[in-house]
Amino acid sequence: MKKHLLIFLASINCALAGQGLVITHEAPLLPEESFNTRPVQHVRKGQVIYIHDKHFGLADYQVTFTGYIDEGSEDYNKVSDGVDKDGFFQTLDKSGHTAFIEKKYVKLIYKDEREKESALVPWKNDPTDYRLEEPLPRKYPLYEVTGMKASAALAFGPARKLNYNFTSDIVRETYSGRLGGEFTFARKVAFDEYDRFYFGGMGHVYTSFNEFFLENGVEANEFYAELGAGPMLSYYFYRGDNWGASLNSGITINWQRVLVSQSGNGSEERIYSGFVFTPKFQLLVTRSNLVPTVDLLFGANFQFNIDTMLTSSQTIVNEDFWQTESDGYTIPTGGVMALFFGIHSSY
Repeated sequence: MKKHLLIFLASINCALAGQGLVITHEAPLLPEESFNTRPVQHVRKGQVIYIHDKHFGLADYQVTFTGYIDEGSEDYNKVSDGVDKDGFFQTLDKSGHTAFIEKKYVKLIYKDEREKESALVPWKNDPTDYRLEEPLPRKYPLYEVTGMKASAALAFGPARKLNYNFTSDIVRETYSGRLGGEFTFARKVAFDEYDRFYFGGMGHVYTSFNEFFLENGVEANEFYAELGAGPMLSYYFYRGDNWGASLNSGITINWQRVLVSQSGNGSEERIYSGFVFTPKFQLLVTRSNLVPTVDLLFGANFQFNIDTMLTSSQTIVNEDFWQTESDGYTIPTGGVMALFFGIHSSY
């Protein structure tokens, strides 16, 4: 009985009070005049709601107990609504309790000339309209993962102590480290239901610089460059909320090039190059959730080189600098490793 009485009284209040039209897609009704409260209800665009009379003021044609309103009065043609207005209008929720709605979300129904002071569609982009523009993306709302991964990293590490077979003994030598980049691209293997195996390719580029002083007074420099690429199989053996780890293995075909220059009694330089197949292994550790859609990558790789002889097509001019009978740049069997860091992405 008490509940029905409250609803009846609320209905009387609504009949005697003013009204407002909701002009935004969805507006919250708050229990207090504060944004630090949780909404008690949401109203939709086009809905007519109760608005307390205190927000309407009086029009210039209305008569009060003292007569017509003076033009200098604060209530003369007062307009309280509009997107430029701050604050709240007092209203009622569906249970008949007092609630509050932001002024910019409501157009008051004045039923006089003041109707022209505010627009039914006051903004180009409704701030509460969360609906996507049509046509919707294909297969929305399901996100289709391609199952592809890619990475790019800066790599560095020690260089192997290699040199041309000079015609004189080396007195002093300086080897720089290897500096370059590591790249991977892989796609999920179709038969793997656990998202562990990926197949793709790996590539790298490295450079290094060596300097030698020979017993005969000759100064020699070597600039080494290597460019490689090949197939790769990747296995993700650990996957956590923020960290992941995988092991990559593959075989790369490498183009190796060494520019050897000597200066002393004259100067001359020669280029030695060739191709070689090398097994390669990588350990990758990723840290996710630091940058959206991109993971940080840390890792190490090991590359095993087989014995290779690089040759030159250039004619020897100064025979004092070069081995005329067995000219070539020998890269013996051995391994080299590097550390790298960069970015990793799944898409």
